[in-house]
Amino acid sequence: MNGKAEILGYSTGITGAGPIQLIEQAGRTCYKSQGKITNDSAAKFVLMLRKLGHESVIEHSWVAVRFTGCSRAATHQLVRHRLMAISQESQRYCDESGFFFNNYYVVPPSIIEAGLLDWYRERLKQIDGWYKELQEKLKEAIKAGKTKGKVNEDARFLLPNAVCSEIVISCNFREWRHIFKMRTDIHAQWEIRYVMVDTLKQFQKLFPVVFDDFKIAEDGKSAALTKE
Repeated sequence: MNGKAEILGYSTGITGAGPIQLIEQAGRTCYKSQGKITNDSAAKFVLMLRKLGHESVIEHSWVAVRFTGCSRAATHQLVRHRLMAISQESQRYCDESGFFFNNYYVVPPSIIEAGLLDWYRERLKQIDGWYKELQEKLKEAIKAGKTKGKVNEDARFLLPNAVCSEIVISCNFREWRHIFKMRTDIHAQWEIRYVMVDTLKQFQKLFPVVFDDFKIAEDGKSAALTKE
């Protein structure tokens, strides 16, 4: 599977103003210049803030994104960022049996390039079988009164990082800029770079004045901040 990003929602003002207008309303408080707000003043104001480096003001607006098709290895990189709300698929609760047959796993490009795809898939198939076998053994042990353990909670210890995990994160524009700077960099891990470049493209369409200073490479595999 390949990671995908779906924007679930973003901040709006009480009057229905969008996130860019919300930033302007908050930012003009600093200058007592609310009287200068017009129908088309928000983008110019936010661009000014960006060029001046006053990124604290853009924290007033946020975006929520659902990531699917990402490995547990990739989501664990995302949750290292601090300033966000996180809701992730629970391997304690969810039954991950059948992940192999449901193609609910990620294959690193190097595995294919090295001619190891069949070997890799066979090992994942084995682990899927072991996971289901452990589930059954734990169910029997619980029924026999040998343990009070939880089936999926404890069977998950056999699951590899390759297994997919859905996650929703919400964070403010300033933190998103930091995430894009770190995770679209050419030196970032290939999987998170792939999905974050896709996310950045969506942000640039919706909120260009906040994110169009990121330049996506011609091959579409990385991005970097441009100097203004």
